[in-house]
Amino acid sequence: MNLRFINNYSSFLVKKSVRRKIEVILFVILLSSLVTGCSQTESVDKNVVAIQTVLEHEFNAPDKEYIRMKNDPSNMTIVDQNGLVSAPEEDNELEIYLEDNFRPYFTDFGYSGKVLFLTLHSPADDNGYQITVDKINVEPVDGRPRDYDFTVHVTYQKDGGDKMKAEITGLATCPEEGKIGKIRYNKDHFLFGEILRGK
Repeated sequence: MNLRFINNYSSFLVKKSVRRKIEVILFVILLSSLVTGCSQTESVDKNVVAIQTVLEHEFNAPDKEYIRMKNDPSNMTIVDQNGLVSAPEEDNELEIYLEDNFRPYFTDFGYSGKVLFLTLHSPADDNGYQITVDKINVEPVDGRPRDYDFTVHVTYQKDGGDKMKAEITGLATCPEEGKIGKIRYNKDHFLFGEILRGK
């Protein structure tokens, strides 16, 4: 009887040892999958990053450096009283500024003059407004993988007066990864511009 008890007891210990090893192995696998899963970052949509970056430049206004360069005659095309046109040097200060701040986010076609940049900066500066981006929402359009709807939430203030809120919406098309081909603003952009112009 003693031999049988010892045999059963040793069998029990072996089974318990095997079970313990399996539990440890499963625990290590579970722990490593959790650590690996938590350490992976979400993939970044380069189109969303491009759209947000351009909209931040557009709606944090006025950019005093841009205004200075825009008003510098060496950066302007001038038509004199006789109709003679004097164009600014290629690669002038303003061109370089726009190239550095916008070119990386646009396709060749999108950057080739089809998109107007910083359209609210001059009216904001001329009329004493300060515009600050609060938040930008960019969402892909269902069924149209290249198109993104956006809403820019801004706070604007005239000469230290009351702060007001506005939303500007639109659509951006990204035919290449991380590159905007076209941005179209909805009517609220035009109406916001009219407010800044004092109309």
